[in-house]
Amino acid sequence: MSDLFEIQGSVALVTGASRGIGRACARQLAQAGAIVYACARSEEALEELASECEGVRACVLDLRDEVMVEALASEIMEAHGRLDVLVNNAGVLGPRATLDQTGAEALREVLEVNVVGAFNVLSASYPALRAANAPRVINLSSSVGRKGRAQWGAYSISKFGMEGLSEIAADELGEDAVVVTLNPGGTATDMRAEAYPDEDPDTLPSADDVAQTIVLLTRQLRAEHNGGRFSSRALFDLAKASPQKAVELPTD
Repeated sequence: MSDLFEIQGSVALVTGASRGIGRACARQLAQAGAIVYACARSEEALEELASECEGVRACVLDLRDEVMVEALASEIMEAHGRLDVLVNNAGVLGPRATLDQTGAEALREVLEVNVVGAFNVLSASYPALRAANAPRVINLSSSVGRKGRAQWGAYSISKFGMEGLSEIAADELGEDAVVVTLNPGGTATDMRAEAYPDEDPDTLPSADDVAQTIVLLTRQLRAEHNGGRFSSRALFDLAKASPQKAVELPTD
């Protein structure tokens, strides 16, 4: 097996970094030595994160805005000449309702962030990813993006879209990058609380727990994993052990 990817000195872009999994991921990658472009729409939350964690660069960004996304991709390319790690995490829940109660406009709003936003960031990052040595792209998916479930309509459709987007990118970038999806599972985040308001968050893994699995994948992904599907719950023990050599990674 090949050596582990070296996070120290790498350049990373994390979307949805103002809270939850994205924030925890940006922090952990920066603590491991990466230069992290942390993106979200909340300037205050990003500035707070940057002040807490050296290596984090706050980037106020609306993923739906192609011009803003292209400008950020150009900034990263000009500053570093490459992008080593892309974590497409940003997402919104949308209505928990049956399809006939969802409405087309609600669906459009979810797709604009969860699919079009991810597409904008990923496609704009192609040149910087291709310029890197063994870059990795980790796209956050969901169990309902792998098997449809009642009353998860808009969100589920968007995550099926993320899976499709990832498969296409894996095929297109296969010679240059490793592209995978990760299902974080139920996590103690604001989005989960919105979906399940009566659930006790103390019964769920934390955003930091899930972020550890993203860091694990960042270090461990190899060419043979391109196009793979992973789930955080299958990676928790490995992530906590923080293996210092290449290991087998369980896939879905």
